[in-house]
Amino acid sequence: MDYVTSPICKTPLEEAISQADHAQKNLFKEMEQHKRDWIERYKIYQTIHYDVSHVRDNVGRVLEGKELLKLEKPKYEPLALPSPKE
Repeated sequence: MDYVTSPICKTPLEEAISQADHAQKNLFKEMEQHKRDWIERYKIYQTIHYDVSHVRDNVGRVLEGKELLKLEKPKYEPLALPSPKE
C-alpha cells in the first residue's frame, strides 16, 4: 500500500489524468472549430448555388422575352451536424 500512495506511483497517475483531461478539452475545441468552418463553407456553397441558379433563371427569362427577376437575399438552410456525445 505504501507504493500505491507514494509519489512514485501517485505522481505519474495524476500527470496522466491531467494530460487526458487536457487532450479531451483540446479535442472539443478542435471539433467546435471544424463545425464553425463547415457551417461557413456550407453557407458559401449555398450562396454560390443561389447566385448561379438566379443567373440561369434570368437567362431563361430573357430568352423567353420575360422580365428579369430581382436578386433577393438567399435563405440559408441549416447544416445538419451530429452533436458530440458526452
